[in-house]
Formats: sequence, structure tokens, C-alpha cells
Amino acid sequence: MPIILGTANFGKEYAGHKVNIYEAYRMLNLALENGIEYIDTAEAYENYDILFSYPEIGKFKIITKTQGEVDKRFHATLAHGFQYINKKVDGVSVYEPWEAVSALKRENIKYIQVPYSILDQRLDKTLFWHKSKNIKVFLRSVFLRGYLLNYSALDNIIEPYGLNRIETCLLFALDKGDCVVGADNSEQLRQIISISKNKIPEGLKIELKNKFGDMGISTLDLKEEI
Repeated sequence: MPIILGTANFGKEYAGHKVNIYEAYRMLNLALENGIEYIDTAEAYENYDILFSYPEIGKFKIITKTQGEVDKRFHATLAHGFQYINKKVDGVSVYEPWEAVSALKRENIKYIQVPYSILDQRLDKTLFWHKSKNIKVFLRSVFLRGYLLNYSALDNIIEPYGLNRIETCLLFALDKGDCVVGADNSEQLRQIISISKNKIPEGLKIELKNKFGDMGISTLDLKEEI
């Protein structure tokens, strides 16, 4: 399953939504039923209590991000920012293309989280994808924290293909690699899982790259960090 379940809104408001513990359990149940292998969290999300209270949590590989000490309870610990890389972490979550490329040179880096979306294709202008074949890469910010779901400039392009914005954004990113994706509730997660089983039409992918490939808009440009 190419989806990594993001949990930033588990027990804490994130992008205008908060998932309570009961809905979090329903989402984790759904993730298990559909073969989602990885869970993404972070020290800053303050949701470890919810995750570790879930009876079947041991069936997941949980990846956390921190700016401090490595927590041995997790499958892997990533530095939450390039500047926090040290010899004890297993990987890093970055915000800039140069950080992603530089991280590949660190011997202990096994995982890298990178921002990638229709409006943020900056990594395509580097050698990152070619050089990262032995690294587990997770794409995040595929919806630009919801910005792309309200981006009407997509509509004229995607309409002939019969896709909506969420389908287009997710399939575009999944064509490049596995994606960290959160959801507001279990029904939305079910929709995301269903979408992930499809492929983006080649013609649409080319149109999106030609139209938006040079924009390079990240969550930092939107004054938000994901």
C-alpha cells in the first residue's frame, strides 16, 4: 500500500480539523484492514498516547520525527528538520530540495520525507530521484495542507479526464512514490485508499508538469509547515 497514514490531527487540531480517539481508532482499524504498513507521527503532534493505546499498534511500523532525543519505541526516528540531523537518527524530514540532496550523503540516513505536489516539483530539477534509489522516500504535503483542494486553476485541465482535485493531487504524487496522507475521518481515509489503487493518466501528468512544473510553491511559501 503506497499510503502512509499521517496523524498530525490525532487529538490535536491541524489544518482546521481534530480527530478524537474514537475516530482515530476507526482510522487505524481501516488502515490495518487495507494493508497500510507505516504510520507517520512526530513529537510535536503530541499524540503518542493515542497511538500507543491502540491495541493493535504493534502491527504498524511507526515513524516519528523529533528535534531532540531518539525514542526507541518507534520503527524509525527522523530528524524534524535538516538542522537536527545527528548520528542517532534514521532519517530526516526536509523542506528544501538542497536539504534532500545533501541528506543523501549522510551514512545513517535510511528514510527521507520530502515535500512534493503539483505546485512543488522542485526536486524534479535535481538528481535526488536518481540518487535516492537505496533510500526509503516518503512524499508529503501532496495537497499543500488543503490549498490545492481549493485551487480552481486545475479544473480546466482535469475536467476532460473525469478526475476531481483530490484524485488528481494524490495520483500525481503517488506516481512519484509513497505518500504521507492524513484524513479528517475514516470515510475520507477510505476514499484516499480507494483513489490510491488507480494511476494518473499519462497525458494529464504531462499537462500538469508543463503547466505547473516551474511554480515551486511550498508550504513555507504559504506560511505553513507540514
